[in-house]
Amino acid sequence: MKEKYNHKNSLTTMKRSAYFLLMIALISAGRQATAQENVSFGPIVGVNFSRLTNHPIYNDWKVGNSAGIFINYSGESRLGVNGQLLYSRIGGESGNGASKGHLDYIQIPIMGTYYLNGRGNALRPKLMAGPYVGFLVKAVNESNVNINPEGAARAYKGVDAGAALGAGLNYSIKNKVWLNADLRYNIGLTNVMANASDVHNRSWGLNVGLSFPLGNYSPSTGKFR
Repeated sequence: MKEKYNHKNSLTTMKRSAYFLLMIALISAGRQATAQENVSFGPIVGVNFSRLTNHPIYNDWKVGNSAGIFINYSGESRLGVNGQLLYSRIGGESGNGASKGHLDYIQIPIMGTYYLNGRGNALRPKLMAGPYVGFLVKAVNESNVNINPEGAARAYKGVDAGAALGAGLNYSIKNKVWLNADLRYNIGLTNVMANASDVHNRSWGLNVGLSFPLGNYSPSTGKFR
């Protein structure tokens, strides 16, 4: 005996199948969108608190600023890499605050990042560490007078290098746009003065940036798209 065809049950089955396929499509699309967001870039600004260790004058903390751009890679694991190109004003001031030494650098920090939770979270705390190199653009005092003349009288070296340590968070403010914030400590490892020894940059930096999607990098193939 043939089983009687039930139109209502058939429609229900079709609806369930369509719903199931739609969910699979949405999940696949979500995964694809996530894969396309593992490389991002954007602007970054910050405020610095810096000093020059063992400097005869500028050995106390002063306030400066920084601005630039960054590029960020965040893989499927909790590991990532962050590179930045910054114009930073650091240096120090005298103990009574009457005299300031502003050292302006083009800084390039490259930091490894460890996220405390996985991708898919709207709030991602992170730890960062890595080297940086800085190229001195100018050195001026509080009156904007050059304190680094050319030739034998040159006081400050042209290159600084050190390590950066920090912590921060990334927060998703809307689709594919993230707010990035971090607090870091820069430890200068090279002597920055030409005519004195053991003078190093030290600085705290509070930084905020916005990241926008740039594309997808595949570590297995080495391709970027």
